[in-house]
Amino acid sequence: MFTYRVPVAEAVRSKPDPVDFVLPGLVAGSLGVVVAPGGVGKSMLMLQTAISIALGRDVYGIWSDGAACGIKSGPVILAMVEDAASIVKDRLHNACRSIDDQDLERLDRDLIILPYYGKGFSLIERRENGLAESGMFEALCDEIRKLPVPPRLVVFDTLNRCLNGASENSAGDVSQVINIVERLCADVGCAAVLVHHANKASMQSGNGSAQYAARGSSAITDNCRWQVNLSHADSEPSESRNNAGAAARVVLALAKVNYGAPLAPAFLTRDASGLLWGATPRDEHGRAGGPSLSVVERHDDNWS
Repeated sequence: MFTYRVPVAEAVRSKPDPVDFVLPGLVAGSLGVVVAPGGVGKSMLMLQTAISIALGRDVYGIWSDGAACGIKSGPVILAMVEDAASIVKDRLHNACRSIDDQDLERLDRDLIILPYYGKGFSLIERRENGLAESGMFEALCDEIRKLPVPPRLVVFDTLNRCLNGASENSAGDVSQVINIVERLCADVGCAAVLVHHANKASMQSGNGSAQYAARGSSAITDNCRWQVNLSHADSEPSESRNNAGAAARVVLALAKVNYGAPLAPAFLTRDASGLLWGATPRDEHGRAGGPSLSVVERHDDNWS
């Protein structure tokens, strides 16, 4: 009877375990979404984030203050459905130019990149009784369960490429997809992120940091527990950006967070190779440093 009932007295009397954050606001076992228009750097953001998690430090200074951010190390799986393997390899080469041999060995072990482009990967498929998880997703879940150490994060890039004919505009279809991925999160204890495109209206109106910037059904934002938006700095309201060199910058905004305090948007620099850099890149000891790049100011008073 009531198999999943929470024991109230036990929960109240015992000291709760610390919340396990994979990224600021993104809890292990939960599902999030990264929203951005094409060409802003959402795939590069997740590749660099995956590298940081695999190494256990904020290598590029993207997620606030590096060591203080508390990034724990662990395996990361990137299901790359939109970009060919040659493109992924080029981005990986650029992202790891300052990585030493010891860290490279860790990445070779804990960063699992799956180039699904052109292979028909999907999260969902239509069966006689309706939508269900696809055979390829079932096979991926089986492989994940066999890992000696469960992943900290699983990324699907992009959501639309994984829908296999289901509609991103249908709340029912989107909810089914989210339920399928959430089962993986609950089973393995990992966080998952769906990489998704922004709608044109939010970009044209300068509201790229808003919750409603996600393209398609509002169920995408409503059902996910965490949403990060990436947008061009010059698409943000003028009062919320540093105008100097704004065209070379993008804004990372935590548009929705259910399990943590809101954070101010951060301005990131995007270099010629497409890499994103925050204010405080970290070395292997978690100390501020890294490549010599222009420092980007964080605007702690611009949260909206």
